[in-house]
Amino acid sequence: MKKIVALMVLLVFSLAACQTTDEPSSEIEQTLEQAITLIEAGNPFPTLTIDLDEVEHKEAAVKQALESLEGLSALQVAISVQHLEENRFEVVVSLEGQTKETMVEVVEFDLNDEDFAALVAEAIALIEGIDSYLELDVSSDAQAAREAALKAYFDAIPGMAELGVVLEVSFDEDTWTYHIHVSRAGEQAQTTFQNVYFNVVRTITDPVLAAMVEAVQAHFGEQYYPSSPIFEQQLSEMMGVEMAWVVDYYAEGPMFTMNVDMMIGIRAEAGHLSDVEEALLAYQSYLIHDSFQYPMNMAVVQASKVHVVGDYVFLIVLSQALPDESTDAVAFYEGLNQQAIDLINAVHAAQ
Repeated sequence: MKKIVALMVLLVFSLAACQTTDEPSSEIEQTLEQAITLIEAGNPFPTLTIDLDEVEHKEAAVKQALESLEGLSALQVAISVQHLEENRFEVVVSLEGQTKETMVEVVEFDLNDEDFAALVAEAIALIEGIDSYLELDVSSDAQAAREAALKAYFDAIPGMAELGVVLEVSFDEDTWTYHIHVSRAGEQAQTTFQNVYFNVVRTITDPVLAAMVEAVQAHFGEQYYPSSPIFEQQLSEMMGVEMAWVVDYYAEGPMFTMNVDMMIGIRAEAGHLSDVEEALLAYQSYLIHDSFQYPMNMAVVQASKVHVVGDYVFLIVLSQALPDESTDAVAFYEGLNQQAIDLINAVHAAQ
């Protein structure tokens, strides 16, 4: 009897697990079916206009026509198109790894008779007409992120989308200039751009680390001076922290060379907590004993702290104006860093 009851319980749990697993799959299938229904309702497609009589232009035109179908964008499915024969195309609709296929036909393709050279020239004029200094946010200091941000800005210039041109942006390290290549249907031109500043905005993904940093910043307010991002390359090459050791990090240093304020917080990967700690201790030693420091900053670096709590390692180098000339500078700065440590510990303890 016990065996029968156990088997019945196991069967109930198994059925419940299957139902739980199947429900999302069923919803996805329904969404894909809805997409296929919308696509097939518009089939065959009337005349589509293309720039050149080439397969890739036909596939792009069909994909654009499909994506513009009313109600399809709301389903958030991905669409791919492949030419089969004549004016017939295979369409694959996908969502979260699941796919469904159908076929569509286009009655005819018309060649665009616009002056593509004039459109390219107009796009160049729009870019060269920017007379203000641009400030763009990027998620990393990588050159690819900068190029993508600049391209996105140019793509969004009023009137650019209507020209139907393709923009490509590349950076020339020799001249510190961005080259913008504009093309459409074989017509192409190029211009350059320099007046841009990139502001790196990095989001801390680890919620505990984010809360620790926010607590310290809120406590010191306008007297929290680290404000210049420290990037992965600097962490690795200057401070000896390998990114393979890091789950997530926060790192900001001084905006000006006369200042040394810095805070680095790292959540270490399992098995690498001591590696991160040793690297930051070595960098702290370099700051104190080997780096060049202005006289007013010597006490600041001497008071710096490397602190470990849980999986997190911090290097804290904070300062403020001394209350008066008789103040013990090292002790004063150590007190500031200890305030930061106390806040970090409190956040960690609350998790």
